[in-house]
Amino acid sequence: FDPTSRIRVDGPIEELLTLSKSHTLILAPTHVSNLDSPLVGYAIYTTGLPPCIYGAGLNLFNNPAMSFFMGRLGAYTVDRRKKHRLYKDVLKDYSASALSRGQHSLFYPGGTRMRSGRIEDKVKKGLLGTGITAWQDSIENGRSPSEVLVVPCTLSYTLVLEAETLIEDALEEEGQSRYIITDDEFSEPLTVATFARKVLQLDASVHIRLGRALDLVGNPVNADGHSLDPSGEPFDRRRYVTDADGRVRRDPQRDRVYTQHLARALVSAWKRDHVVLDTQLVALAAWQLLVELYPHMDTWQRVFLSPNQRVLDRPALVSRVRLLHGEVEAAAAEGRLHSGLLSTGPQPEEEILDRAVDRFGRFHSRHALEPLDGGRAFRVDPRLILYYGNRLAGYGLGEGEDR
Repeated sequence: FDPTSRIRVDGPIEELLTLSKSHTLILAPTHVSNLDSPLVGYAIYTTGLPPCIYGAGLNLFNNPAMSFFMGRLGAYTVDRRKKHRLYKDVLKDYSASALSRGQHSLFYPGGTRMRSGRIEDKVKKGLLGTGITAWQDSIENGRSPSEVLVVPCTLSYTLVLEAETLIEDALEEEGQSRYIITDDEFSEPLTVATFARKVLQLDASVHIRLGRALDLVGNPVNADGHSLDPSGEPFDRRRYVTDADGRVRRDPQRDRVYTQHLARALVSAWKRDHVVLDTQLVALAAWQLLVELYPHMDTWQRVFLSPNQRVLDRPALVSRVRLLHGEVEAAAAEGRLHSGLLSTGPQPEEEILDRAVDRFGRFHSRHALEPLDGGRAFRVDPRLILYYGNRLAGYGLGEGEDR
């Protein structure tokens, strides 16, 4: 089989291709796994978008196979353990200089992988703010292209290589200070190879969705690259940073406010562009049932339930999957997210559940959903269903008044 056929890339591709010829693009993906960079690089290549430079964590280059690819994908090393102001300033200056010279770039605005599995709800604004600096430099120096746009990018995985380690880290009290994990599944080349072989045998195992471009203040832009106001009318965005005579007026405090607006727009775009997959939906259903079984426990107590305390009946799980499936399809119709749930038979919820159980069993050492009694019940792994279900947190799914 062709593994690349398992990776789906969609979005307004033709529009972005056109914009890339007259604008400098910043690709801003969510950050799920250390495999994000080669997959986004693959997406850029297959869509015909121009290559990007980007900073990649130093730990990624410790894996020989990944180091080979990273060095050929335009990546330069970033050591996030270095906190010195000078080091950070040099990185920002390098980014701004590259952008002002028309070099397309990629940032992970979340900074690091989301340990909890959630879609990022806040971003780091350091490198993101270099876009405005580069834009003003280009205007002052009359460079072409002078305009810089930001393209949100959302990654959705059926399975995540480092899920077990990431959720453990999120649950540990010291997780707040472990900014770089160097000993997770990604550090073992054989584990990475096994994961790739097993997961890429699944249909649509990874969804990469490129969003509509934004200007550097977070406004949407049209197919011609013109910024649109709330009523959908184009306007001259250079007025944000220039005076009546067209001269750039530098104001760092003002620019920080602009970057905050952009950060909020990115978070909204990531949620809107997320593609819901079977494993995420079933994990959320299982976690909600576990919460209802033990309503007086907190998250920590639930993840330490004994094996016999975390068994769910199949009919209850199917019923909750049915409820959530309907809500996801309704939300997709409203444009609040995208559905990647495939069902062709008369019992779609049964299909979704069975497919998720099969996929969960492909890789992880622990069973997210372990079939019992011939599949009439399931023993769940609270940590894994929390991790995968967290991807759908914030949409209000399954939170009706009667629950």
